[in-house]
Amino acid sequence: NISDVLASGAKPEYITVGLSVPSSTEDKFIEEFYRGVNAGLYGAKVIGGDITRADKILVSITAIGSTSNRTISSRANAKTGYSIILSGECGSSAAGLDCLINGIDDKYLIKSHLEPQLNVSFSTEIAENINVPYAMMDTSDGLADALYKIAEASNITIRTDFEKIPHKHQVSDLKTILYGGEDYKLVAAVPKSFLSNISQYYLIGEALKKQDDTKLVIGNMTYRSYNELEIYNHFD
Repeated sequence: NISDVLASGAKPEYITVGLSVPSSTEDKFIEEFYRGVNAGLYGAKVIGGDITRADKILVSITAIGSTSNRTISSRANAKTGYSIILSGECGSSAAGLDCLINGIDDKYLIKSHLEPQLNVSFSTEIAENINVPYAMMDTSDGLADALYKIAEASNITIRTDFEKIPHKHQVSDLKTILYGGEDYKLVAAVPKSFLSNISQYYLIGEALKKQDDTKLVIGNMTYRSYNELEIYNHFD
């Protein structure tokens, strides 16, 4: 929820928590749950919500952001000639999940999956300083997913150099880096002239005038439809 606020360019301000638990739930679980919530606020505050009884544990969180003095993004705002930039490495969370499933003891990757870190400064530097339309999304459903959706909504083609996509040396699998979700990095399309306003970023590609029906080019791979991507579908 906080990541989506950052992806819009807004400042995380408040969250509400809806929590439903069985009557047998111990107080310790409630305490640890809210300890975890507080650890992931990134400057926001819990301002309310609801606690109810249910047969299973259910959690619903709503995040509220402030747009004051900020330019808000849209995935439809990428323009021909814009640079495609990324806030951090990709694939570590998916690799961490694989470690947990297969009993591999890689503490860095496992922590990347269990405790993803958001990049507030990347979002803030863009939103507070840019004065033209721009696009930004998070990579919660994978880098390829975000790039494709920006290209489709903006009616452009995005070309990405795979060799420039940052990743840890333990994560060398192409599929994991491009399609692994839950990294919560930010990918943005901004004018090249704006890059000097951002203190840390990875330049991974550029926005091109739409080439036929091509949405995304990654190295020598070309994608024309969303179904060509190996994307996780929440409803399958």
